[in-house]
Amino acid sequence: MKSVERPFLKVQDQLCTLHVQVVPRAKKSKICGIHADKLKIAVAAPALEGRANQELVKFLAKLLDCAKSKIKVQKGEHSRDKVISVEGVDLELLLGILDEALSSD
Repeated sequence: MKSVERPFLKVQDQLCTLHVQVVPRAKKSKICGIHADKLKIAVAAPALEGRANQELVKFLAKLLDCAKSKIKVQKGEHSRDKVISVEGVDLELLLGILDEALSSD
């Protein structure tokens, strides 16, 4: 498995911060790659009444095998560009999952 650069990821203590660009109304939720130093994620929900944000949190929780309460939209609630915080997830696990998802494109 090749290592992928992660300019979208910041780590401080037990808190990981992801800079993401969300693409709503996709057929299925998935990581699409890196665009403009952000992790590009397609979500299977419209950008209406917070549904895309809910789907993003649900998708990341399932991907990282953690509780939805550990994932929060810190900035960009009404924007495609968001800052997401993930609390208490194992950094090596997070890096492995992201590397695998990004290298499978």
